[in-house]
Amino acid sequence: MKIVDLKKDMDAQFGRVDAQFARVDAQFARVDAQFARVDERFAGVDARFASVDARFDSVDARFDSVEARIQAEHETTRRHMDIWAEQLRAEMRLYSEQAAAMVQRLDAHLAKSAQGHASFLRIFENHEARITTLEQKSN
Repeated sequence: MKIVDLKKDMDAQFGRVDAQFARVDAQFARVDAQFARVDERFAGVDARFASVDARFDSVDARFDSVEARIQAEHETTRRHMDIWAEQLRAEMRLYSEQAAAMVQRLDAHLAKSAQGHASFLRIFENHEARITTLEQKSN
């Protein structure tokens, strides 16, 4: 084979290789376009996730606010209950002291009544004895 023929043959083969490279380049271009579309979709998804993240941040902030309010109310309620319990203890102590004083007064009254009753019984017995004596004298 002559060099001219070899050159033509090699040029033809290089032409076919160049055509194949052109087809591969076209496929790479299509793949690059698909990747670009996928990248766009991921950008959209990322934007949606950013929106969701912002909403979660908002919800977290609201939860933090509610938690702070609950904690503040807890402290207020705790102070109120401590004051209420102390007042209740003081009132119970007062009622207990009043009840003890009432018991002492009742005991004193019962003792005085028992003395008065004993005195009345002595007088009544003495009175009975006098009436009996008088009845015996008059008979």
